[in-house]
Amino acid sequence: MRKLFSITLYFICFVSYLVFSSCSNNKKSNELIREMDEALISSNKIIDLSTQQILRELKNKTTEPATMEIAKVWLQKAEQITVLTSELYTLLEANKKNLINGKVNFDYFEDQLYKYKQNILNVDSTIRLEFEDNNEFKNKTSSTISSLERLTFLQNNIKIIENKITAYCNTKVTNPAFIFDYYRAIIFQNSTTVKAGEELKIDAGIGAYSWSTNPEIIINGNKINLNEGGIAVYKIKAQNKPGDYIIPIRISYYNQTTAKNEFYNGQVKYTVVKPCDQ
Repeated sequence: MRKLFSITLYFICFVSYLVFSSCSNNKKSNELIREMDEALISSNKIIDLSTQQILRELKNKTTEPATMEIAKVWLQKAEQITVLTSELYTLLEANKKNLINGKVNFDYFEDQLYKYKQNILNVDSTIRLEFEDNNEFKNKTSSTISSLERLTFLQNNIKIIENKITAYCNTKVTNPAFIFDYYRAIIFQNSTTVKAGEELKIDAGIGAYSWSTNPEIIINGNKINLNEGGIAVYKIKAQNKPGDYIIPIRISYYNQTTAKNEFYNGQVKYTVVKPCDQ
């Protein structure tokens, strides 16, 4: 990115030279203007190559399980940016080819740049916060250079904007660092009492627990804090009346893969049996 910005700065200095030297030698100035336009076009191509590389990186992230969900969201936003940029770029290019006596209504194009800015910023609220005061949105072309150069400058501006925001979209998708604070053996059995010949099923595994997921566990309407092992422990006395009972459980947590807050609703069922006659 630093190379792109240094190239742009060089072009700005080059234009200043053109403005001050144009009165001394029209022929020489015309040659410099032609070189300037070619340099800006070359710059646009370099910036575009960078943007396409960023988009490829973002697309690759949509195939990786750890980044798939969030990458799809930001890829869609990045593609919206490229569509909006392409539409305005094509409009500017068409007017460059149709220049008559070097006269162009630049008030119209300044208005188009403003609309482009608003459409870009509306793609996502964080993009608005990050780029609303971007210099390329504010830049107005100088009336002392040719119409051709002014149109090419506008094209250069929107290519820089496209590159910056596409890169921003890419940085919003990073491989999450999964850090587990506790590990615990988990063992379940389907029954503690069986008849002769009945099947006894045992499930065993390892549970990994993480504070970074910010879990909130509510059991039977009560919020239960996690203990030092990352487990919510809830105790209740069984009902006195025989019958079937249900304890609702709700667990909310931050999913590091999807970058979303998610929840799970479950329940525990138990039966109170009638005591045997004494």
